[in-house]
Amino acid sequence: MFRKLQIAIFALLLLPALSALADSFGGEGKYYYIVWHKDSNSYLTEKEAGAMQVDAKSKQEKQYWQFIPTENENCYYIRNAVTGRYVEACKTAKDDTYNLGTVETATEYYVAKESAVGGAYRLTSTNCPNYSNTTLTPVGMNKSGKDNSIITWDAGTSNTGSYWDITETEFTYGQEEDPQPKIGGEDKYYYIVWHNNNGNYMTEKSGGAMQVEGRSTVKKQYWQFLPTEKENCYHIRNAVTGRYIEACKTTNDNTYSIGTVDSPIEYYVSQESAVGGAYRLTSTNCPNYGDTSKSPVGLNKNGANSSIITWGAGTGNTGSYWDITETDFTYDYEGAAALTKHTEFAKQSQVYFMPCGSFLATYCAHSLQLTGDGCVKELDYPCSTLNGTNIRNGAANTSSWWTLYTTDKAEVVPGGSIEVNVKLAAAPPAGYLAQVCFDWDHDGVFEDVQTIEEPRSAVLQFTTTVPLDAKMGEGRMRFRMTESGEKEPEAEVVGGQVLDCMVWTVAEKEVDIAVATNDATRGSAVFDAEKLQVVATPCGDAQFVCWMEGKKVVSTDAEYAVSMTRPHKLVAVFSANTTSERPQPTSVQQVSTTEPYAAPLFYDLSGRLVLSPEKGKTYIRKDAPEKGKVINF
Repeated sequence: MFRKLQIAIFALLLLPALSALADSFGGEGKYYYIVWHKDSNSYLTEKEAGAMQVDAKSKQEKQYWQFIPTENENCYYIRNAVTGRYVEACKTAKDDTYNLGTVETATEYYVAKESAVGGAYRLTSTNCPNYSNTTLTPVGMNKSGKDNSIITWDAGTSNTGSYWDITETEFTYGQEEDPQPKIGGEDKYYYIVWHNNNGNYMTEKSGGAMQVEGRSTVKKQYWQFLPTEKENCYHIRNAVTGRYIEACKTTNDNTYSIGTVDSPIEYYVSQESAVGGAYRLTSTNCPNYGDTSKSPVGLNKNGANSSIITWGAGTGNTGSYWDITETDFTYDYEGAAALTKHTEFAKQSQVYFMPCGSFLATYCAHSLQLTGDGCVKELDYPCSTLNGTNIRNGAANTSSWWTLYTTDKAEVVPGGSIEVNVKLAAAPPAGYLAQVCFDWDHDGVFEDVQTIEEPRSAVLQFTTTVPLDAKMGEGRMRFRMTESGEKEPEAEVVGGQVLDCMVWTVAEKEVDIAVATNDATRGSAVFDAEKLQVVATPCGDAQFVCWMEGKKVVSTDAEYAVSMTRPHKLVAVFSANTTSERPQPTSVQQVSTTEPYAAPLFYDLSGRLVLSPEKGKTYIRKDAPEKGKVINF
């Protein structure tokens, strides 16, 4: 008896809660928004002549709905509170050729809340098979994938396009819209953040270029909106530099990057509820700048790049929308200066700044060569290699915006003229600049900068002269390409590349032709002073492979003519020799720079030609056409 009484009391306590839950949804005095679950700004709206579609939230639109309970559980008539018309029945099978609308006669709908779809609702008219059983995937009201109309489609829990969020609201049809929050003024500062990714802050760079970057107090990301005489119109000024965002192009243009200018430009700033309250920024020189419904252009982040361009700014083009948030002006002038300051320790230690940026392989270096009269050792990037019996001059295939090339190095002499030739993977579009920069005093600062603005060819050429006071030893050359417009050698690159190469400054000297072999048991190598060529002779069953200078393959010919304009250190590479036969040792250490070229040959006291003199021993040196003389090493 006690247990029965306990159960009865529990049931009585439970009944009010159940009734409250049942009564909380629907009824004559309650109004609801029906919002497409996949987009919180897509409100079910009755349009003219009973058509239905999803539209941006507005008190001027017929977006107020009532759920009138029927006699069946979870079933309702869905009525528009403005017109009194009812949502018509679904088709009994999915059909994307027929658009649902409203009708005069009430149609019963089963309204199923599904936790598997985040608590969203399935709306299925009771004329449809399995209307009350979600596991059997009945059909339901669905936003068309082709446009904003309403169709009948599958409404299983994986078909989220057939699910809706139902939120209670007050009936405010026809009332004035809530006022937009006011922005702007001399004493207010704002971040302008790309709506599609809140880590992309509009930033002014050196030279007036603009791009999006992560937030930082040392970056020029503080903006002011100064009202003009027109409603919702402003001059948008960078609070750090005092420069203004320049005008949009009047049509879509992803080849031109928007920057800042000295003179104020008027912008129409429109907040759009259909884009989550984000703002469209369109300069007033553009057609239809004040009418979002006509999809005027506006400021847009350029796809995968960080630059700012002009592009269509209809509410479907969310890449052209920005969040504007007020902030304190906390720009750190000293911190910004410190980022680009070379300390005395950094200069003494020859520290180079590694640039940040973004990579775009289409326009990056395919190959690079440093040559010219001032080169005593040329540079090739990438280094040539052997491919079978042929020399392979490969193409660069980097995957980062910054590369340090150390496989080979150039050697140059003070006062000499040098030339840098760069081949790109493709000709760059408008808006790019290319530079070659040198650090001749080896303090980590590039003081010699050669710039080509707006390069439109895939082949670039730069020339410069090595200063007479260039410091001896290891220095660096930097090739830099960017879309950002920034000309500082250490600045970030946008959609481009930075390639650093080793360039050594050496004292001018007589032309030396030095030859050696990779293994003295495999073959010999000599310099023929009369023919001005090096000759490689294999020994036994060894095979000649190639001549190498440093890590670069220069020839696969056993007899290779060398240039007498600069020194050479050549190595003859042979395959293995498996016989007992050994080569005749030879040595050539130096060749004079005037004719007749004298080749010094070294013999031991028995008269045998030696590969290389050794310290502490005595040899006979013969310089043709001179007679032999005794030389002590």
